[in-house]
Amino acid sequence: MLAFVYSKGGFVRLTDNMNNQQKTKAQALLDLVGLQRHQAPGWDRPAPRDKRWQQREEIWTAAEKCRDLFETLDRCVQARDLVLKVAQSEGFFSVWMTVFDNYPDMKRELIKLFPATAMSCFDSDGKPIDRPASII
Repeated sequence: MLAFVYSKGGFVRLTDNMNNQQKTKAQALLDLVGLQRHQAPGWDRPAPRDKRWQQREEIWTAAEKCRDLFETLDRCVQARDLVLKVAQSEGFFSVWMTVFDNYPDMKRELIKLFPATAMSCFDSDGKPIDRPASII
């Protein structure tokens, strides 16, 4: 969560605030898994069968609709539960965390919802924090 920035449209890039060692490791991971690939002009093209960029774009739109519904329904428990159910079925944790960035309660719920997500990597508001020895 500290190494990458997710943005509307399914785009993924490195964050700006890393030291050189972290940046090298993050870039190596990005190159290995190819999350920076997108069909948009100026981005590395994905392989024809790689549709993750498109899935991120679709999930981003769904997450925004869920966030808007959550607001429209005054952040009620039922709306929260519906958002969490959609997030669980669709995946893409980082997208949901980014779209719900201004909702600490929802971020805490998302952290609990997704298996193998370490609570110790987030503060009480669901913001990512540095891990020991600056491991990202």
